[in-house]
Amino acid sequence: MRFRSFLVALLTSLTFTPAYAVTTQAVKQGRIQYALTQGAHMAPSQAKVLQDVLAQVRPYDTVAELLAATPTAGTIGYAIDSSTFYLYDTAWHVWSAVITPTVYTLDTTLLSASPADGTVAYSQDADKTHFRTNGTWYPILGQYILTMGNAGTLSNATDGAWIMGEGGEDLKFAFTTDAVTLSSSTGLNSFSFGTIVPTVPSLTSSGSLTLASGDVLSDGTAGKFTLTGTGGATNKEALSLDMETVANTVTLSSTTGVTRVDGTSSIDFAGKAFVVETAKGAQHSIVQATQSITFPGTPGAASEITSGLIPAGSTLEGTSYRVTTAGTNCASWNAGDGSTADLYVAAGAVTLHTTKKMSDAKNTTAYPTFSPSAREVTITGVSANCFGLVVAITATYRTNSAATAD
Repeated sequence: MRFRSFLVALLTSLTFTPAYAVTTQAVKQGRIQYALTQGAHMAPSQAKVLQDVLAQVRPYDTVAELLAATPTAGTIGYAIDSSTFYLYDTAWHVWSAVITPTVYTLDTTLLSASPADGTVAYSQDADKTHFRTNGTWYPILGQYILTMGNAGTLSNATDGAWIMGEGGEDLKFAFTTDAVTLSSSTGLNSFSFGTIVPTVPSLTSSGSLTLASGDVLSDGTAGKFTLTGTGGATNKEALSLDMETVANTVTLSSTTGVTRVDGTSSIDFAGKAFVVETAKGAQHSIVQATQSITFPGTPGAASEITSGLIPAGSTLEGTSYRVTTAGTNCASWNAGDGSTADLYVAAGAVTLHTTKKMSDAKNTTAYPTFSPSAREVTITGVSANCFGLVVAITATYRTNSAATAD
């Protein structure tokens, strides 16, 4: 209490003229605060208000340079050539070179007071220094909080964190080693992003990410993702993707009893197999494989055959064809299994983009057919050798494998 009484008495009676103590060189070096406190032989503990003020001073070499600047409202400027202080709100105002701080017990009392412009005041309960210009109080908060002209705030009151406030909401950025945690004390839970092109396209969320609809993406276990439709009105189903447990495998499961996944149009596996696997490891695969066979130019060839198109132990469901390069010399072409030349296609045209499909087969014995041996498709020219003909052949077949566990 004695120290507070002493400090109050000191601050209320303190009057100083900074011009005599500030050298041009000191200002240029950004040492206005040092020059004023040390030049006046004041201990920092005795110059709390002055330190708050001087920590915010922005030096300018000339009055002209200062007047041309448009800084943030509340800026204190000092013109070196004229040794003059200025205050800025929407314009610069000359500030008396003599500072006489007024001390208030309560911050609310200070803010309701209406002294002359240029007044510097200090509130003991809030530990804040303010100055008044153009009829408005501006906090000089070199210590913790900066209040902007539009009432937004930037606070470092919590060590290791920055808090931005605006419109009744706040965002807190807490900094630790190699990490930043974003939170809010006002219940803020929604961010709207414009177009963002990050250098490293990644978003890190601890535990789960809740979307605007209320749906949730979570990865409580590393490598296992859960999609939960909690934003829905009724069903609120969940699907889990396990990308960790089994190598080269993604396991789809449900914690809410989902037993069916519907596709609205088609699912494209880009030429890969669609595999259904039982709990014991037995597999049933549906595969589409494509090969192109090419007839040479003159003198051409009577026939060409695929290589490894249909594997052993498979059931052939059908074949389809597309002419990707038109042929000449032969009247048409047939497609067969090597025994029956036109089993799959009879008299296919040699013109570009001609297509043939499963329904063009010679009879019902063509598909489906099972064979323990590998099979190929043979294209044969009709009436003569084909010159330069290229046909893409797609075979659709099924395979089965035994269980791998008891």
